[in-house]
Formats: sequence, structure tokens, C-alpha cells
Amino acid sequence: MERLRTRDFYERDEVQKKTFTKWVNQNLRKVNKKISDLYKDFRDGHNLISLLEALSGEKIPRERGRLRVHRLQNVGNALKFLQQKKVMLVNIRSDEIVNGNPKLTLGLVWTIILHFQISDIVVESHVGEQVQAKDGLMFWAKCVTEGYPGVTINNFGQSWRDGLAFNAVLHRNRPDLIDFKSLNPRNHRGNLENAFSVAETVGVPRLLDPEDVDVASPDEKSILMYVSSLYDVFPKVPPPPVQQATVTTHTSSEQHSSATVTATGPVWEAYQQEARTLMDWIQKTTMKMDDRSFDQHADIKKLQSELTQLRSQDVPAKLAELRKTVAKYHKLDTELHKTGQMRPPSVVHARELESAWEKLITAEQQRETALQVLLSKSRHLSELGQKISDQIQTVNSDLDSVDTQIKEVKGNSGRMTAADIKNNIDVIEGNLMTCKNNIRTLFSNVQQLKEGQYEGWKDLLKRVEDLEKRVSSIETYKITGQANVVTQTVTIQIDPKLLAPISEHINWVQNKSAEISKTSYGTDLTSIQNALSKARFDEKAIKAYKSNVDRCRHNCNMLKGAEREHYSELVVKLEEAFKQLVDIANKRCRDAEVLQQFVEDATEELMWLDGKEDQEAARDWSAKNLDVEELEKHHMSLLREIETREKPFNAILERGQKYVLNHHPGSETMRAYMTTMQSQWSWLIQLSASMETQLKYAAEYHQFFNDARNCEQRMIQFKEELNSRYSPVEATVEEINHLLLEMEDMKDKILQLKSVLEDLAKSSHEVVPLKQRRQPLTGRMTVYAICNYTGIDMSVSSGEECVLLDNSDRLKWRVINTVGREGTVPGIVFMIPPPYEGAIRLAKRLEVQFQESLTLWSTTNTKLNQLLKRQQIMQDVETVKHMTLHEYENTSMQRRVEMTYVMNGNTQHLKHETSTVSKNGDAGQDFITSELLREVEGCNLLIDEMAARTNAQDKPKVEETITSSTVTVEQSSVQSMHRKTVLFQVTQSHASSESPDSKFNIADSIAHSNGSLDLCDQEVQDITAHIQQGEELDNSNVTFNPEDVDNDLENELDSLSNLLDEMCSEGAKRLDPYTLNEDITKFLKKLQELQEKLSQELQTVKLPADQETMMGMQDNVTTFHSNLASLQPRYDRLRLNLEEALKKEDQPETKDQLVVLLDTWEKLYSMSSAAAERISEISVVQASLGRAREVVENCEHSLLDQDGMSADLDKIQVQYDTLQELQRTLPPFQVVIDQLVKSTIKVRRLSQRAPLPDDHTLQKDVNEVKLRWDDVCVQTHERLMRLDLASDKLQEMTEYLTRESNWISEAAVTLLKFEIIDHDILTVQQQYHAARLFNAEVENRWPKVEDVLKKGSSFIDEVNVYDAAQDSYAKQLEEFHDLTATKRPRIESGAEVVQKELEIFKTRYEELSMNVTEKIEVIDSVGKQLNAEYDREYRTICQVVSDKSYWVTITQQKLKTLEPISSDLQTLTFQKDKLKSFTEDISYHEVPISETTLRVEKFIKLNQDKHMKPEQQKEIKEKIKGLQDGYRSVVSLANDRMQKIEDAHQHLMAEKKELSLVDNNFQEVYAAGHLLLKWLSDTEHAMGSHQPQSEQVQPLNEQLNKMKALKDDINAHEKPIKSSVDNIQKFMNTSGQKITRENHGALHDLQKQLYSRFDVLQNQADERVQHLTSALDYLRNFDHDLAKFEHWLGKTSHDIDGLVSDAGRDISVLKRQQTQLQGIASDMNVRKSHLAIVQDTGQRFIEDSKVYKQMLYDFRNTALPSQFNRMFSEAPDATGIQDRLVQLDNDFTQVEQKCGNASKRLDFLITKHQYYNKSLESAMRWLDATEKAMSKLMQEPIAAETQTVQEQTEKFKAFNDDVIKHSKDIEDLKDTGRELSDAQPEVKSDVQKTVGMNIGFRIMALVYPNETNF
Repeated sequence: MERLRTRDFYERDEVQKKTFTKWVNQNLRKVNKKISDLYKDFRDGHNLISLLEALSGEKIPRERGRLRVHRLQNVGNALKFLQQKKVMLVNIRSDEIVNGNPKLTLGLVWTIILHFQISDIVVESHVGEQVQAKDGLMFWAKCVTEGYPGVTINNFGQSWRDGLAFNAVLHRNRPDLIDFKSLNPRNHRGNLENAFSVAETVGVPRLLDPEDVDVASPDEKSILMYVSSLYDVFPKVPPPPVQQATVTTHTSSEQHSSATVTATGPVWEAYQQEARTLMDWIQKTTMKMDDRSFDQHADIKKLQSELTQLRSQDVPAKLAELRKTVAKYHKLDTELHKTGQMRPPSVVHARELESAWEKLITAEQQRETALQVLLSKSRHLSELGQKISDQIQTVNSDLDSVDTQIKEVKGNSGRMTAADIKNNIDVIEGNLMTCKNNIRTLFSNVQQLKEGQYEGWKDLLKRVEDLEKRVSSIETYKITGQANVVTQTVTIQIDPKLLAPISEHINWVQNKSAEISKTSYGTDLTSIQNALSKARFDEKAIKAYKSNVDRCRHNCNMLKGAEREHYSELVVKLEEAFKQLVDIANKRCRDAEVLQQFVEDATEELMWLDGKEDQEAARDWSAKNLDVEELEKHHMSLLREIETREKPFNAILERGQKYVLNHHPGSETMRAYMTTMQSQWSWLIQLSASMETQLKYAAEYHQFFNDARNCEQRMIQFKEELNSRYSPVEATVEEINHLLLEMEDMKDKILQLKSVLEDLAKSSHEVVPLKQRRQPLTGRMTVYAICNYTGIDMSVSSGEECVLLDNSDRLKWRVINTVGREGTVPGIVFMIPPPYEGAIRLAKRLEVQFQESLTLWSTTNTKLNQLLKRQQIMQDVETVKHMTLHEYENTSMQRRVEMTYVMNGNTQHLKHETSTVSKNGDAGQDFITSELLREVEGCNLLIDEMAARTNAQDKPKVEETITSSTVTVEQSSVQSMHRKTVLFQVTQSHASSESPDSKFNIADSIAHSNGSLDLCDQEVQDITAHIQQGEELDNSNVTFNPEDVDNDLENELDSLSNLLDEMCSEGAKRLDPYTLNEDITKFLKKLQELQEKLSQELQTVKLPADQETMMGMQDNVTTFHSNLASLQPRYDRLRLNLEEALKKEDQPETKDQLVVLLDTWEKLYSMSSAAAERISEISVVQASLGRAREVVENCEHSLLDQDGMSADLDKIQVQYDTLQELQRTLPPFQVVIDQLVKSTIKVRRLSQRAPLPDDHTLQKDVNEVKLRWDDVCVQTHERLMRLDLASDKLQEMTEYLTRESNWISEAAVTLLKFEIIDHDILTVQQQYHAARLFNAEVENRWPKVEDVLKKGSSFIDEVNVYDAAQDSYAKQLEEFHDLTATKRPRIESGAEVVQKELEIFKTRYEELSMNVTEKIEVIDSVGKQLNAEYDREYRTICQVVSDKSYWVTITQQKLKTLEPISSDLQTLTFQKDKLKSFTEDISYHEVPISETTLRVEKFIKLNQDKHMKPEQQKEIKEKIKGLQDGYRSVVSLANDRMQKIEDAHQHLMAEKKELSLVDNNFQEVYAAGHLLLKWLSDTEHAMGSHQPQSEQVQPLNEQLNKMKALKDDINAHEKPIKSSVDNIQKFMNTSGQKITRENHGALHDLQKQLYSRFDVLQNQADERVQHLTSALDYLRNFDHDLAKFEHWLGKTSHDIDGLVSDAGRDISVLKRQQTQLQGIASDMNVRKSHLAIVQDTGQRFIEDSKVYKQMLYDFRNTALPSQFNRMFSEAPDATGIQDRLVQLDNDFTQVEQKCGNASKRLDFLITKHQYYNKSLESAMRWLDATEKAMSKLMQEPIAAETQTVQEQTEKFKAFNDDVIKHSKDIEDLKDTGRELSDAQPEVKSDVQKTVGMNIGFRIMALVYPNETNF
């Protein structure tokens, strides 16, 4: 099977290669190119690049070389281009394409086809959804072919095989070109050829051929590509024609009609209306959610509110409607399946609704995220806009300040020096530079607003542009001083040597930033690691590049003025850009490290998931050795492992999610890995669930078969025990009774199996057919998904019903899901539903075996009972035989009767049961034999004789024999009772029988029971009367109906009665010799006739005979035996007479007669018994023989039906299982065969007494069946053994073959490394050595290859032996079976298959070995060629070295023979010139000698480890060393002589030049010192011209910068000053005595001034820089603290003013304000310490300023000349800081006072409010009480009595007095209110309203209650 799959894959690859090659050539026509081999022609990369250029229309760079490096570069460029196009390339590397890897080359071309041809396909579905790529093409194909009979598009494979689909596409678009009616569905290739030919005429390239498609498994990729070509030509779906085309189908009309039934009706219409309405709403809402047209001006709050309303109201309602609609769909669809109808094609599928709903939910979530992002962005832009507006105002203010500064400087320029003007200009330029930087920042911010579509960005841009214009107008200005004119211009000239590098640095930084930003982070672990390495390399390079930036900063410090400012701008720009670059590089490294760590962790998890998936998905659930318990443990372990890994797994996902949310640059890669991890994790969870379900079914499956096997084993064990232990040949009575008790227990055990078998029969219909998972399919099969699965092209849900098409792949099955999509899904996802026919058959077989076991138990029990009776009879017989007359006489009468009764009763029972079993066809007649019957008869006679003798002893002897005989005949009553008892037992034993044969047995029993001649006629009459009348015999319950006694029985009884009458009537003749002789003669004649008759009857038997004939024969023999038995009394009479005659007179004649009589009777009786027994046994044998022959034939057919041994392990397993099943059926039938053999042996033994014709025929048939049965058993056993052995050998051979084949493949790849042979000798040697090692490895591999061949040969031998034995066995059975009818086509044997595989394997190895040998020879030839080239070069180099050495020797001789050096100057000059020309010649040879040396060294270096021998290396080194030493000697000799000549010449010229040299030196030293002295003067002037330190930060900073620049200049001159002083001292030490005294003094003074003045300048500069730096820090701190304090002071003053001016009208407000004021006072107390700090900082700065001014004054007075010092005017002391401190102190004091005043004011107001409130509350309380009292008084009626009126008057007077009394309180309230109004005018109106209006009105109401005007 594996080889078949390999062949299919190979054929599929070949089809793809051919199809892809055609497609590539179709596109390469555009560039006039063509390829012939896809694998080879893409290796150089040129054709691949040309293909991509033709497809994309873009140019791709390529290398023109043909070396491997050029090929790799070209393929790499192509792959890089695809990556830029966002084409995912999975594990496709450039080296694999260059190596011509078929799989990866096909994969690359398929990826290109998908991207450039298939991915752009977009088709609109019925529901308006856009379907793309493969799914879109599938939908288009279904739509185009809809309505065409016989065309069903479910995939891009089998659906197109018959060619109808292609023709349907063409017919739908061009019906004029296709006659669809004429197509025959069975003519696949004809249909395909027709379609491809017609398609070619309409512009579709012929990419496929019919033989490519008409295969078992068409290549989907090729068909998909061709269908896409059809789509390119016919992208639109035309409407269907009016009359659909039909195709002649060769199927039944029933199938045709059932295939066209479509469900219609109001139910589906109602569903369609509901589904369409819901789908419209979902699509409309989804479009609304997908709408992103809202901008920054949109009302985001409103949009969020709408989204919330949709989520809370609309979505839940629609979700309920969706569930209802989907449920309705499934219900209708289920009903359709039951009726066999089809859905209407336009019905909206439930999956479409669910898919649309999922898109809606996704769109809703994405819209919410977009709104949140938009809201955040809007807020950010608003804040940025406000910030820009504020900054614009700030920059405007700064420009106003700059403009003011320019005007002030212009106005005071007449009073300024040039230095002052320059300083002011620097300050102005600095401020302008700051403004320009701020404007650049504003432009950048405005650009952000523009990109964010901020509403007011245009206004802000205009304002910033106005600022820029204003700066441009301010930049050009002119300031003129007293002595100089300083003009500021825009253009500043800088030294190009400084400007060019910094420009290059800026460009490098910018380019590097762009390069880093554009570099990809990678998509897999390898590319990510490469990206991280690149990032770290860039980071190191950038850190190393920092030295260039520092150098630019140093160069900037060397410049001055405007050049320095401009250069500083560039440096700042460079530094900022470099800082950004460093940040980018660092961030990229961190991001790459984070991404790598994440991908490594994710990859580790994915590898674990893949490992678990491969382990579980590859599990064979149909394996027969499946360990369920171990799997359950494994499953629990897996669940625990999943639970353990879930936390770190989720941690990785959370980490990735965090990175994605933080917008990590590698978010796409992280998202892809997270998606893969989540899907893989979900798939593993589904796998675990599937495994749990599969485990459950597997446990049930194996439990069922284990229980079944246990039951079967127990039943087999029962049968074996019944056939062995419980079927003894001989046993004692006690043992038999014990066995019978055990059999009862066994019966209970057998019956207990019944419930188990019932459960098995019930569960057999629920057993899942696991075995079918690996069996080849004979047709489509329904399977059910037990877990969810989502793949690339296929998805199924748990519980979904699918159709299984192919399960040949162990891992994945090809199925069709419920929506009609075909694809491959892991087999573990599915469960084949029950029932399992094998389980059902097994249950039925067990039921049959159970019934057989019961039958066998019943039969065995019967036989065991028969054996028991037989043994009891034998015991009785032995007892009787060994009983003496004395013992008989001593035995009680009851015991005598019981003994006779039991023995004869058991005999008759046994005989009856044996006869019954014999008639049923079973063997059981061994228990009742003629010998046993004779023994019983003899016992009866013996008992009769002893009874007669016992009776005779009790009566007088009768002299005459007749009298004695008569006395014997006339039985005593006891003997008569005994005989009646025996007769009763016989009758009783047969009375219940319904068989007619029982009546014969009764007669026979009567005859045998009355064997003596002493039975009287009366007894016979009594027996006859009892039988005829049906009465009881001896008080027995057994009765006979006369109607049940047939004529045969009556005849026998009549015969017996007649015989008795005859015997009685002829009693007197018994002792007559003549009469006796005559009787004996007649009797012997009668016996002779009977013997001849029996012989003739037996001779007529033809064996084998049919059952009816055998039954007739058995009846005849039985009748004959019965008739013979009826002569027994006569025989006994004659025998007794002869014995009595012998007793009286011993006559020889009488003795001979007795012997003849006994012999004849015994022979005939034995022959008759044997014939009856044998006929019965033959019947049993023939019945068993037929059954055995049938069983044997069935087994032989099973063996003949088996194919030869396959080379497929699965097929071998199937054969093994079949034979095992056959072997399990053999043991039960072995019993039948053994019994048949035993019966045959018995027949053969009986044949000695009663021979039959054709006896050998029966024996032959039995032997033949026995041999055939043995052959079946042997064949089954040997085949099982050989299959098991061959399976192991095949498994081992396959493993070895796979391993070695893989090694050969790897070796072939390794051999490719030797394709390119370098022309470097060392490399060639290494390659040669490696090739030799590789060849040794190949040769050393031969034993393993030979092992594979041996193991394969061993398997082949097993197959051949197996097949030969099978063929031999088949030939043996040709005479028994017609094999021509069952002859099957020859199938390739397993030996042939394996032989071919081994031949291919061996050929591959031999080709590999041959290729390695050839490669070694090629490398060796190249090495030899290189060695020859080395020898030529070595000889050439040696010759060159020899030539140079010869020249050196000659030159040495010339130098040694030159004339001595002359002392004459002219001659010396001539010698010098001559030596100079000679030296030039020596120098001329220096380069050739050096080149020769280098050439030799290079030659040695290249060849010392390759070709060069040690002696050669030593020789050439010695030569080159001699050459070098000789040349050095020549140079040394020439230099020595030249030196001597030069020394002599210099000695002559020294004296002449010495004086002029000293003078020149003096002038140089003095001039240099004088220049430095002038610099000192200028520097001292500059130092003295500095003004006291400024009290403003910017000017002070400028002073510090100038001083630092001056200090740097001084430090820069330190070395020249020191050098000049040292030169002067050196000159004075060497030549001081050679110059004049004046010059000596001048040099001494110059040296002193330089040293002292420079030292003063340097110290002064250091002190000033240090002082100014400290002062600047103090000033900055002071300004900062002062500004902060002033800001607080102003705010506090404002707060106090607010509290005072806005004093509360309510006392609670006043108290709260009082509390706030107290807090302010507390804060002021705390701020006093801050004020002290500010004052201290200011005082320190003032003191430092004084110190600096004194320092400046001292320098001017001491370091500068007095006349020069007068040029500097004394600057007045600065008081700005002091004034600010005083003002700050005054302001603080004022605020403090203001706080105190405010506190007092609030205290005063609170007091006034308290007084007023108190008075008001008192007045209000009184008024309330008074008004109540007044109301009460006014309501009382005026009384009629005087006294009462008087009392009322008194009340009113008291009330009036009370009012008058409290009027003073009212006045006090008015006074407090007036005072409050005066203190706080704001509450005056409130007070007046309360006191004047409210209180006053109520008082008037009290005073004048009856006045309504109030």
C-alpha cells in the first residue's frame, strides 16, 4: 500500500511538472523564452526572474554569471521580489531551487500561480458576499455547471474526471461549440479531449491532457490552474438556457428521477423569506459597521451611543431570530433527508447566516476599536493644536525681543566698540537661532495636525509661515560702530575641508536610519535570528561611528564667530540625527531580541503541539494490539500535561498580545504565530476530546470482543471437557455418578452464559466498526465527526455527518462535508457509526455455539447415563455369573426378583435409547452389543435354571422326563411372578414410546425374557389379555391401548403362543431319539436357510447408500434378528434335550449334534447381531461423513479463496485475521472427524463377523475426508505460522529498506557537493580525500544494503514457499473442486513486488557507488593536472631566483674592487657621482628582487601543504635566503661607501656652512618668539577688554563662552609657547657663544616675557572661566527661584485680593474664606525660608560679581601697560540683582501686610454678622411667638359680660406692653443691621429687605392688626 501511495505521489508530481511547465511557457512567450525541464531550467534563476517580470511587468536585478554564487543571487532576488509582493514562502530557500529540489520547485511555481492567477479571482455569491481565490473559483464552477445532469462540482479532483464538467463550462458560455447531448459519461478521455480541444480554440491554453485527468486521484492543483484559465476567458456566469442540455446517462430511471427531485412548498418559501430578511439586515448592519468614512469632525460620542444601542437592543433580538431561523432550517433539512428530496438551490444556507453573523460581530468589535482610537486621536490633536498656538505666541514674543535688541544696539552703536557690537550680534544671532529651531518644531507639529486632519491646521500653518517670514526679514540687519562696520549676512563661508566630512556624516546617519527603518524583522525563526544579528552589527557600527561625531564637535570648538555658529548648527543637527539613530538602533535590537524570544518560545510550544498532534493523529485505533488501559493512562497524562502547559502557553499569548497592542514592529509575525498557536492549541483540545471519544468506543469494542472470546473459549473448553473428560470409554459406577454430578454443575455454567450472550447480542448492534478504519473502501461510507476541525480547505463540526471517500491514508481521510465540500481531514476526527457486521456475526456464531454446547451436553449426558446403565448391567451380570446355587438358595426372594428386574429393565432401557440415538444419526450403539445381550440372556437362563433346581429339590422327582419337563414347564407361583415382573418391566420400558419400532422391541423383549420352555400358556394368555385390554400389569400404572398394538406385535405373540402350545403338546416326544434327531435336522436346516438369506441380504448392499436405503436395510436386518430371536426357545429346548440325552448316555453322535447345533446357532446369531450393529454404525458413519465432507469443502473453499502473500502489511494482516477466524472454527469440528474415525474403526471390526460388499469404498471415503481434514488443519496452521513469520520479516525489511533508501537519498545530496570542483590544489585534495572517505562510507554501507537484500530475499523465499504450498494445495484439490469457475486474474505476488523494490534499491545503490567512483576519477584527474602546472611554475621560479643570485654575486665583486676615497674635493665629487649611479642600479634591482621574494613566498604558502615536497621547499627557501642576504650585502657595501664619501664631503663643507647656519637659526628663533609675543599682547588686550559679569543669563552665558574660547585659544598656544621657549634655550645652549651679546640679551628677554606673560594669561583665564561658571549657576538658580517665588507671590496676592473683594454675604462663607486666608498666612510663613534662600543666592552672585570686577581691575593694573590700560573705561557697579532683591522683599512685605489686613477685615465682618444674626434670631423668635398670641386673641369673640370684656381688655394691654417692651430689641436689630451694611455694603439690600420689609411689616401687623393696608 505504501508503495502504491509513493507511486501515486510520483505520478501526481509528474502531472504537476508537465502542467506547470506548460503554464510557465505560456507566460514566458511574452519575453520570447521557453523551458523544457522545470527543475533544471529554474536552477540558474534567469528563467524564474523572466517569469516574474512577465507576470508583474516590473524589472528584477539579476547576475549575468553562471557560477553557483550567481545562481544563488538570482534565485534570491526572485524570492526577495516575491516577499516584497507579500507572497508567503514557507521553507523555500534559494539553495534548494538551485539544487533542483523537485518538491520545492513545484511548491514555488504553485505559489506563483496562486498569487498571480488565482488569488485575484473574486466572485460574488448569492448573498452578496465576495468569495475569493479557490473558494471563489469553486463557487463560479458550481454556478456555471448548475443544472447539467451528471455534473456535480464538489472538489477540484474527482468531480472533473469524466470531462462532463469541462464541457458544461464551455457549453454554458459557447453552446455553439459543444453538443452536450452527444457526450457519454463513460467515455472519460473522449469527453476530456473534446473539452480541451474546444477550449483551445477559444483561447484557453492546453495545459492538461486527458490521461492527466482520467486517473484514480486527479491532481487538484493542475485542475485548479486549468479551471482558473477557463475563468479568465469566461469570468461572467451567463443565464441558463431555456432548455437544459441533457447527457445520455447509463443509470436507471429511478436514480435519474430521484436525483432531480427538489423540495418546494410554502414551508421553504416562508423560511426563505425569513432568512433573506435577516440576511439583508445583517449585511446592511455589517456594511454600516465596516464604514470608516467618519473623520475627525464626526460626532464620536453620537457614534459610540449608536453602537451601544445596537449592541444592547438590536443585536440580542436579531440573535434570537437567527437561532430560531437556523433551527428551522435544520428541521426542514432533516425532513428532506428522510424523504430523499433536495433543497431548492436558491435557499439561504444556515451556515451562510452564521458566517454573516460572525462577520457582523467582528465588524462591530472593529468599529468600537476604531471609534476609541479616533476619540483618543482627536483629544491628542486638540491638545497639540492648543500647544502649537501657545508656542506661536511665545515665538512671536521672542521675535519682538530680538527686534527690540536690534533697535537698541543700532541706537547705541555709536558709543560701542567693535567687540561690544560683536558681542551683541552674537546674542542676537543666538536668539534668532533659537526662534528658528522653535519654528522648525512648529512646522513638524503642524504637519502632524495635517496628517490627522485637524480642523484648524491651515490657520496654524499660516501663522507659522508668518513667523518664518518675520525671521527672514529680521535676519538681515546692519550695525555700524565708531571704528568698524559689522555686517550680518545670511551666507557664511566655512572651510570645505571641515564642511564636507560633516555633510557626509549627516548623509550616512540619515541613510543608516532609513536602512534600519526599512529592514524587515523576519517572518520565521531563521530570518528573525538573521535580522537580530544584523541589528547587533549595526548597533556596534553606529557606536564605532560616534568618534566621527565627536571629531565634528571638536572641530566646532576650533572655529570662531559666525563660522562656529553655523558649523555648530550642523553639528547639532548631526548629533540629534545620530542620537535618533542610536535610539532607533537600540530600539531595533531590543525589538528584535523580544521578537526572537517570543518566536523561540512560540516555536517551542508549536513543536510540542505538533509532536502531540502527530502522536495522536497517527494513532491506529483499529490496531489489534491496542492497549486500552495504557491509552487511558496516556490520555490522563496528556490532559495533565495540557493543564500544566496551559499557564505558560497563555503567558506567551498574553505577552504577544501586549507587544501587538504596543505596536511592536514585528506585530504581524507575532500575530501569525499567536494565531497558529491558538489554532494548534484548539486543535489539540479537540484531539484530546476526540481521543476520549475514540477511547470510549475502543474500550467498548475491545470489551465486546474480549467478552465474546472469553465466552467462546469457555464454550470450547466445555466442549473439550465433554468430548474428553465426560466421554470415558470405561469407568466405574461411582466415577460415572461423580461425573454426572459435575455435569449438572457444568449445565448451570453453560446456562449462565445465556444472559452474557444476550447482552453481547444486544451490544453487538452498538459496537463501532474500528476494524473498517483501515480496510479498503468498497464504496462511499457515512462517518460522523466527534470533534471540531478547521483546515485550510475543509472544516467540519462535531456531530456533523460526512461521506468518506478514501481512507487509504493512515493520517487523513478524504471526505465530503454537509455543504458538499470535499477535502482531507485527519481520520481521528471521525467515527464510523455502528453496526459492525463482524460483531453481529460473532454474536450469532456464539449463539449457535451455545446451542451446540447445550446439544453436546445433552448428548454426552445421555451417553454417560447409558454407560452408567451398561456398567450396572455388567455388575449384575458378573454377580449372577459368579453366584452359586447355594448363594442363590440363601438369597431372599425379594432380592432375586429385584436383581432380575433391574438387570433386564436396564437392558431394555439401554437398548431403547441406543436404538433411538442410532435412528437420529448419532453414534451411541456401542453400549448395547450382542455380547452384552447374550450375557444378559445367559444370566436369565442361569437364574431360571437355579430357580428350577431350587424348586426341584423341594418336590419328588419324576421318573419320566416328560413328567419332569412338565413339572419344569409348570412354574411355581414365585417363578411365575418373577417372569411377570420381567415382562412388566419390558412393557413399561416401551409403553411410552410413540415409535412403531417399540412394538417390535416389546415382542423381542418378551421372547428374550421367556427364554425357557417352562413358561405356561396361562401366563402368555394373561400377558396377551393385559396388552389387548390395556390393563395394568402387576399393579403398574402403565397401560396399553389395544389400538396401539399393531399386527406385527400380535403375530409375534401368536407365534410365541403357538410355540408354547407345540412344546406342551409334544412334551412326550422330547426324549425320543428319532424325533429329536429329526427336530435337530429341521432346525439346522432352518438355520442354514436363515444364514443364506442373511448373506444374500448383505450381498445386496451397495455402499455408500443413501439414507433411505440404509434405513430399509437396517429395518430388514432388525426384523431378521427379531425372527432369529423368536427361534431362541426352540434352540434352547433342543440344546437342553441334547444335554439331558448326554447326561443319560454319552453318545458321540449326540455330542456332535450338540456341537453342531451350538456352533451353527452361535455363528448365525453372532452374524445377525453384527450385521444389525454394523448397518446401524454404517448409517451413522455415512451421516457423519456427509457432514464432515461439507465442513471440509467449506474450509477448502476458504483456503482456495485466499490470494497469495502480499507485500502489504495491511493485506497480510487481513489474510492473517481471516485464517485465524478459520482456525477458531476447526476445533468444534475435530470432534466430528474423530467420532467418524472411531465409528469407521468399529465398522471395520464388525466387518470381520458380517462382511459387506464395497466395504473398502466406505473406508476409502472416510480416509479421504480424514486426510483432507488433516490437510486443512495443517494448511491453516502452516499458513498462519508463515504469515506471522513473513509479516515480521516484511516489517523488518521495510524498516531497513526505508532507512537505507533515506541514506541513499542523503548520500545523493552529499554527492552534489562534489559537482563543483575547485581549481585550488588544496581544495582539490580535500575534495579528493572527502570523496575517498565518502566512497569508503558507501562501500562500508554495502553490508547494510546486503542485509536489506538478504531480508528481502528471506521474505521473498517465505512468499515463494507460501505461494508454492498454496498452489500445491490447490492442485491437490483439483479432483474435489472445479477450480476453473473460481479462477481469478493473476495478481502481482508479494515476492515480485518486493523483488522490484529491491532491484530499484540495489540499482540506486550501484548507481550511487558508480557515480562516486566516477567523481573520484574526475577529481583525481583535476589534481594531476594541477600538479603538472605546479611543476612548471616551480622550475620557472627556480630559474628566476638563480638569475637574480648571479647578478648579486657580480655586483658584490664590483663594490669590493672600487678605488679608495680621495681627500680632494673635486675627486671626491667625481667618486660620489660615480657611486650614486652605481647605487641607482642597485636600487633598480630592489623591486625585481622583492617581487621575486614575494613570488617565492606566495608560491611556498600556496603549495607547501599541497604539492610541494619538503626537499623542494628547503631548496627554494635556501636560494631565496641567499638572494636576500646577497642583496642586503650589496646594499650595505654601497651604503657604507656612500656614507664614507658623504662624511668626507660634509667635513669639507661643514666649516663653510656653520656660521651662516647659526645666523639663520637665530633669526628663526627670534622671529617665532616675537610672533608669539605679539599674540600675547593681543590676548592680554582681549582679556583686559572684558566687562564685569552681566546680571542676565544670556549675556553672562555669552561672556562665559567667549572666555572659554579665549581659554581654549590660550591652551592651544601653550605648546607653541613652550616649544619656542625651549628652542630659545636650546639655541643659547648650542650656539649662544657664536652670536653677539646684543642678540644674546634680546633672546634672553624674549624668553622671559614669553614664559611669564603666558603664565599670567593662563591663570587668569582659568580663574575667570571658573568664576563665570559659578556665577552662571548662581544666576540661573537665582532667576529660577526668583521667578518661582514671584509667581507664587503674585498668585498669593491675587488670592488675597479675591478673598477681600469677594467677601461672602453669609457668615459660613466668611468663615471658610477666613480659613483659606489662615492657610495663606501659614504658607507665607513657610515661604519666608524660600525668600531667604533666594536672597542668599542673589547676595552670593553680587559678591561674586564684585570679586570678578576686582579680578578684572587687578589684571588691567598689573598685566597691562599703563598707557594701554587707559583705553578701558571703568564700568559702574551693577545694581539689578540688588534692586530685584529689594523689590522682592518689599513685595513680600506688602503681601504679608495685605494678608494681615484681609484677616482683620474678615474678622470684623464675621463679628458684625454674628451680632446681626443673633439680634435677628431673637427678634424672629419673639415675633413668631407674639404673632401666635395675637392670632389667638383676635380669634376670641368679644364677650357680652363686662367682666369678661374687662379681662379681654387686660390681655390686650399686656400684649401691647410686651410689644412696647420688645421694640428696643427691634431697634437694636436695626442698629446691628445698619452697622453691618456700613461694614459690608454688599449686604445692605439684604439687610434692608429683612429688617425693613419683613420685620417692619410684621411689627406693623402687630401694632395695627385691623389695618388691612399692611
